[in-house]
Amino acid sequence: GKLLYVGEYGLGKTTLSETISSLIYLLPRKIYNSSSIKGNPEIANDQVIGRPNLGELNQGKEKVIWSEFVLSRPKIVDEINRIPSNKQNLLLTGMQTDRWSYLNSTLEVEDCPWFATRNYSDAGNTGIIPPLLDRFELAVESKSPGLNNFRSMRYHKSISLDSKDLEDAYYDLLSRQHLTKKEFNEELGQIKRAYKSITESKTGLELFTERDLNQINEEVKSIEFDQDSNFLFDVIISELGSCQLFGQKRTNQDCPTDCHFSNYACNVVQNDFSTRTVLTIDKYSKMLAWIEGKKRVEKTHLKRIAPFALWHKIKVKEEYLQEISEQKREDALEVEATKKIIDEIEKRQHKLIPKQKEVVQNIISENVQRAIDVSKRMDHPVFKEYLK
Repeated sequence: GKLLYVGEYGLGKTTLSETISSLIYLLPRKIYNSSSIKGNPEIANDQVIGRPNLGELNQGKEKVIWSEFVLSRPKIVDEINRIPSNKQNLLLTGMQTDRWSYLNSTLEVEDCPWFATRNYSDAGNTGIIPPLLDRFELAVESKSPGLNNFRSMRYHKSISLDSKDLEDAYYDLLSRQHLTKKEFNEELGQIKRAYKSITESKTGLELFTERDLNQINEEVKSIEFDQDSNFLFDVIISELGSCQLFGQKRTNQDCPTDCHFSNYACNVVQNDFSTRTVLTIDKYSKMLAWIEGKKRVEKTHLKRIAPFALWHKIKVKEEYLQEISEQKREDALEVEATKKIIDEIEKRQHKLIPKQKEVVQNIISENVQRAIDVSKRMDHPVFKEYLK
């Protein structure tokens, strides 16, 4: 997955990213610290992708030394919004395709998680370009730990996730470029098994193996949405992602003030959302159901995931934000607005469930004309979408 942490300076966004990477992917935390990108206005290709091998270049050979960041799994970008917009494209292609190009060389790496941190806007940072932002599946706000957690931090000694010997072994392995992929993976596996053993004895945790992670992924994929959550998902997509007047939502297109559908969520959001976003909500709703030991995705799972897959991507209109800006809340304004939008959609959808069921049952029984007739009588975007 690809996760964006948003919040104030110093709340542990980067440290948490490194810690999760270390515990899940079984390498010392300092490795992830040193391989991460530190966002800054002067960042260049050689810091992100790689640099020429000068020894080979002196002999007339063009060879690339790939950066630790490119070779790392997962990848961490610290303070991504301190990277100027015109340089964020350095990350864009690699993030989407897992292919990195420099000079005349291309390296294809395994798909892996990404963590990026973004501080709130200030004089030292910029925005994130929309195509890059869209590639982050979820965005969560990093919050202050609060009094009780701060007290716990003061009285409990932290556990080190470092291991100098295994760090040295890892960097030695990276330097041995003559190894085949199989040989490299075998030695990397030995380092990970050693780190797993050390860390389990330090922390008392039982860490996942790669086989465990693969099995979890297969179990998650097998989970399906129940009927109620599927119907709610349909309505969320139809209200946020469709425009019955102009064919679809467009960022550069305003809703007319007299639109017949002005009471729906499409009227408070300026833009459409991507296919990637729909698949993200599907994937993480299933993951949440798996974590809770459920065999099927329920509406509560969908409602808890959807806001965090949407709030950093949808453009909620300023008038709507102003309406709730001074209301009591626990979340950032954009997160709260998205949660409120989803709640409002669910309230409207509750009245639609009988007709949604009728349409689906008619389609299953191959009574398509009856399904069309029912849909035509219903004055809601989801039924207009069913007809397409």
